[in-house]
Amino acid sequence: MPQCGDGVGEGASLFVTGWTASRSLNESVIIDFSADLDPLLVTEDAVRVVTEEGVPLVHQLKLSGNQLAVTLILDEALVRNPPERLRIRLSGWPSLQSLRSHSGVSMVEARWLEVALDPRLSYAGRLELKSINGRPASERGAVSHDGAITLSFEGVVAPETVSPANCPLFPVAEGLQLKPLLPGTRWSLAGSRSEVLLSIPPGSGSLELVWKRIGLRGLDGRSPEGPLVVSLSKS
Repeated sequence: MPQCGDGVGEGASLFVTGWTASRSLNESVIIDFSADLDPLLVTEDAVRVVTEEGVPLVHQLKLSGNQLAVTLILDEALVRNPPERLRIRLSGWPSLQSLRSHSGVSMVEARWLEVALDPRLSYAGRLELKSINGRPASERGAVSHDGAITLSFEGVVAPETVSPANCPLFPVAEGLQLKPLLPGTRWSLAGSRSEVLLSIPPGSGSLELVWKRIGLRGLDGRSPEGPLVVSLSKS
């Protein structure tokens, strides 16, 4: 990836040594600093992400020493109409939200970083179901819910495959599966972690999720492996 750097404040303050100037829509922007950052000061107030028009974008921050990863949290609307560029504002002195090093050295001033975005989603591996409502997908037994089921994946669920018809749930009465119920669906993505939220209508009773009837796919067109049948019970 192309790198950009600045030398502002070298030796006298915390400063940015480089950042990834272009990224695909779901890849993290990596920002390198001249020293390890104080993690308590790495907040959304200190690191703002907006479009070129100034519209705020929901994002995640992950710090590792002197390296900060900024990742957009995507939804279907943002993928349909992605921004061409990001602007990342890093707070500096004299703001109380200024980024600082472990030794208390602040950035000399606020900085804006520009990042060009490729509107495509990217992921090289196969989509893998990790959990259902927070429970590991490999565990057996009924999954409780409070009116919603969250399917969490490692990898990118192709957003065009997320629909009620591709996520049917089957009411069960006296041991028999009845006509499928089509839940509401919502998709989100942060880096390589996808979530699909299934909203269950009130009063639906006992349900089963039958994995072979699930039509979710990865970017490579392949379906993820999952448990054969999952019983869903109201919590």
